[in-house]
Amino acid sequence: MTTVHTLLALDPGIRELGVALFRAGQLEDCQVKSLRRPRPGQSRLAVLERVLVRLLDEWQPRHVAITDALPGAHADAAGVAKILGTLDALLAKRNVAVSRIAWDAAKRAVAHDATATKRMVARALCSRYPHLEPRLPTPGGRPERYALRMFSAVATGVAFLSMTEAITP
Repeated sequence: MTTVHTLLALDPGIRELGVALFRAGQLEDCQVKSLRRPRPGQSRLAVLERVLVRLLDEWQPRHVAITDALPGAHADAAGVAKILGTLDALLAKRNVAVSRIAWDAAKRAVAHDATATKRMVARALCSRYPHLEPRLPTPGGRPERYALRMFSAVATGVAFLSMTEAITP
């Protein structure tokens, strides 16, 4: 299998974008980008495109792994489909390789359980990456959902890297 030297992992949502950067199989950065407040006359898709262009320019990934939720699993499946279409089009223009990682595969790779909750996945990631522990949100409310988007992006990256045998313990 091929080793991916720079991987950008994304967990797209309607209001936020979870982002994780891996270099040489190691987690280097992770964060959440808000898509909530577009400029006047601008759509969230335009905000997504602007954020993604900035990340691609700054981090220069060779590959992007995107969390692929089950069709219809999201309350706004049509909105998520538009977001995924925007991501695919922009990455194709940039000639960046793209892989879709099923969320169940990410859960199995991290928590060894396809039925694990996002919180369980986040806890398992904190075991692997102790520096993430302070970023684990307290249960309940929007801040939890917001922060868990970042952990989902990390899980997607871990799943992709484990599939390509590029991750180091």
